[in-house]
Amino acid sequence: MSEDKDPSLDILGIKPIGESIKTVTEGSGRGAAAFLSRICLPAAKEFGLLLRDRVRNWRNTNVVTVAQEAKRIHEANKIPDNYAAHPKLVSGILEHSSWEDMETLQ
Repeated sequence: MSEDKDPSLDILGIKPIGESIKTVTEGSGRGAAAFLSRICLPAAKEFGLLLRDRVRNWRNTNVVTVAQEAKRIHEANKIPDNYAAHPKLVSGILEHSSWEDMETLQ
């Protein structure tokens, strides 16, 4: 078994998908910023910052949606509050689900 430098847990084996989405998103942003930097230098940096902020806000919205659904399921199933999930597991779930728009996949 090969060692992975990222210590996050990938139970469902979807880490490569998340990484490819991240790469495409970052690549698209860099391509757009490079184009804008050739035609309007000062605006290019601002566009890059705007794009990064929009992606961050979109992902934060998705994290909130996942957390609200987890709370709803927790309460509907009357799971005691002393049942805890490991922080690395929760972190991985939130990281990967933040890239997904479809609530059923989140």
